[in-house]
Amino acid sequence: DRARLERLAAEYRVADRVRFVGPVSAAEKSTLYRLCDLFVMPNRPDTCGNFSVEGFGIVFLEAALFGKPTIGGDSGGVPDAIVSGQTGELIQPLDLDGLIAALTRFLGDDVRSRQMGLAGRERALKQFTWQQIGVRYQQMWDRQSC
Repeated sequence: DRARLERLAAEYRVADRVRFVGPVSAAEKSTLYRLCDLFVMPNRPDTCGNFSVEGFGIVFLEAALFGKPTIGGDSGGVPDAIVSGQTGELIQPLDLDGLIAALTRFLGDDVRSRQMGLAGRERALKQFTWQQIGVRYQQMWDRQSC
């Protein structure tokens, strides 16, 4: 889809402000998370009948670990990764005006963005480490009865 997106960037005269980086290494990804002010992925269900959705949204937690607030589409598993109003915002997937409003709120309020980013980091470190996942898995396993 890169070619189509590059054409759109040119058409809307933002090509000089958009970088299409393609596949990146873990180190490059960490650098990109550090450099960004806000992580935005307005995911939405596939409307072409492929039944594709964002299963969990690990990228939102990755961004949170770097203290970045997040904006994501309120679909699939993304609401498990973003606590709207605390660690970021969930938007209706096809609501362009809602996306613009969320972007404006974050980019216009550094204090709010920083607070949400730190809240996201704290939540990711407390609830989504492998140790925490292991504890929850063990609790789930213990509740199983055969």
